[in-house]
Amino acid sequence: MVWQDGINYVLKNPLTGSGFDGWIIVTKRDSHSAYVQMLAEHGFIVFFLWLSLLFGTLFSLGRLPRMTRRVPGMEWVSNYPYMLRASLVAYAVSSLFLGIAHWYLLYHLIFIAVLVKKFALAELAEYKAPSAAKPAGPAAVPQPARLAGY
Repeated sequence: MVWQDGINYVLKNPLTGSGFDGWIIVTKRDSHSAYVQMLAEHGFIVFFLWLSLLFGTLFSLGRLPRMTRRVPGMEWVSNYPYMLRASLVAYAVSSLFLGIAHWYLLYHLIFIAVLVKKFALAELAEYKAPSAAKPAGPAAVPQPARLAGY
């Protein structure tokens, strides 16, 4: 019944929905689904952006361990994406039956996934760079500038 209220409301207001915390306008009961809550509160456009954020992060994390599988020293990369994906899948499943659309943990997990991917790709690019381009020895370390009079 509650889900039907949310779906009926978004069909009347497909672009804007009811706004943040507007679920109380839709019905006096708890949403019991983050998907219906996001759809009713923000409309179809934001709902699909939210879904693409969630599932795009999941798919992006799936490619990362394959890219670094046989690179020495990058064994750490395989652990983080698997655990982040498990956390995101747990959120996606539990949010079917809980009104946790604006739960901060989802956005923290997405941010951590972006950082893990950034650091892994930077390390991978450094590994694949030709060794001639890498400066070697102590001459490559920048020295602090000397101040006059000291």
